[in-house]
Amino acid sequence: MRFLAIIFLILTSCQTINIKKSQEDHLQNARTMALNHQFKFAVEEYKKAKHQNKFDYETNFEYAKVLRAASEFDEAIKVCKEILASLPIKDSMYAEVAEETAHNYLTKADLENAEKYFNEVITIDGYRWRAISHLGLIAAMEGRYAESDNYFEMALDASNRNYVVLNNYANAKLLANKCKDAKKLLQEALTKKIPKDFRLKIERNLKGLKNCK
Repeated sequence: MRFLAIIFLILTSCQTINIKKSQEDHLQNARTMALNHQFKFAVEEYKKAKHQNKFDYETNFEYAKVLRAASEFDEAIKVCKEILASLPIKDSMYAEVAEETAHNYLTKADLENAEKYFNEVITIDGYRWRAISHLGLIAAMEGRYAESDNYFEMALDASNRNYVVLNNYANAKLLANKCKDAKKLLQEALTKKIPKDFRLKIERNLKGLKNCK
């Protein structure tokens, strides 16, 4: 009996090791595919890994971000909410996950829920300038232009006038039919250190405003 018990323990241990190894293999495949922008395939590998064993918070959040990149917004929101339901609101990760949730809602054009989660973010951390900037953009999209300006001025202060905020603020000004203001903001953005592709985008937008009055 003792011999059989030892054999059982060995077999059980081997099975656990194999499951862990299988999950790690799937996660490695998923991460490699995500780095190569093969997001749909990466999602499938994450699903296989998650089926093997429950993810920790960090891996689950990693999965949520890949889901958004794969345009699977509803599933990404579901995963983010799973994390938020288990995290204490004071946890340093909470605001980051709430912001990711908001981005998914914004991409779905669900402005009400996007605004709700961005507000939750800045309630936790008032210096998260990307969230503040997006609140400004949402306000402009809903025609609340004075409120939009307030958010953007806060975001500019918090970000040291970051080019992303300047670009978003310009878009908000265009929604408010303030072409000259938008042009000035884009011109200021070009004075910053910007990635080449973003610079080209801003330059194209400025060319479109050359007859701005």
